[in-house]
Order: sequence, then C-alpha cells, then structure tokens
Amino acid sequence: MKYDSEIKNVIKDYIDFEFDINEIDNNVALIDYGVDSLKYISIILALEDYFKIEIPDNYLVFSKSNTIKKLNSIIEELL
Repeated sequence: MKYDSEIKNVIKDYIDFEFDINEIDNNVALIDYGVDSLKYISIILALEDYFKIEIPDNYLVFSKSNTIKKLNSIIEELL
C-alpha cells in the first residue's frame, strides 16, 4: 500500500497502541485500537490536512474507512 506508513504516522496520536506504530495491522478496524467517533473525525481531519485533500462525505461512513487499508484506498483514489 502506497500511503500506509504516512497514514500510521498521522493517526498515531489518536490510537491506543503501546508498540511501534508500524506493528499496527492494516486490516484491523481502528475501533480495536481505541478509536471512537470523536477520534475518528479527528483522524479524518488530520489526514485531509496532511494529504491536502477533502474526503467526500460518502466515505465518512465508519465501515467504509475503518482500517488503514481502506483509508489508503480512499487516499490513493483522491490523489
């Protein structure tokens, strides 16, 4: 995945993970790392700022963007 390490660096301040950020599984739901709805919105805003993109509302359904893999696919599509 093209942007997975950048995504992990952006979201590291929003998740409850005590290990190396690169050990996060790209296919595990962010909720499993302690991301609630408020953290999720903060992550989306941080990713938009970092990548200079606007993620369309139809992608903001948690099930469509709840893993790093899914976020990576969205960002690849928008860039």
